[in-house]
Amino acid sequence: MGTIHNDGTVVFRGAGDLGGAVVLHQGVALIGRGTIAALDGIDLRIENAVDVGGLRISAPRSVSAIGADPLEHVLFSRVRIDGAIRLDELDWQDGHLDTTGPVTVSGVARLSNDPRHFSYMRDRPLGKQIDTDFTFLQ
Repeated sequence: MGTIHNDGTVVFRGAGDLGGAVVLHQGVALIGRGTIAALDGIDLRIENAVDVGGLRISAPRSVSAIGADPLEHVLFSRVRIDGAIRLDELDWQDGHLDTTGPVTVSGVARLSNDPRHFSYMRDRPLGKQIDTDFTFLQ
């Protein structure tokens, strides 16, 4: 169907109170050693295995009512990948990463959370949910 050749940075960014969604279907190939960034509450689904330079998940979007605490209602980005992930670098901040295959990171892996985003979320514990095999090579 098509190819996205990325040797730089491709940013997928949410908008509005719903964040937004992008699907890269099975026929779309992602090639190159660039970085994919999922920001501002985007729901990014990639229906293939991924082998890229980097993945960044961060920058939750505040969807609070006017005058309310901006951290009270936060929309986190979500990256869903059907298959294995091979990365040179992983920067997984506040957001979700769901994959059906193993994750391998050959370089730096940063996993972090801003506890302020979780202070109002009693049903979601602070931290990462890892439901598949992760391998860190460095």
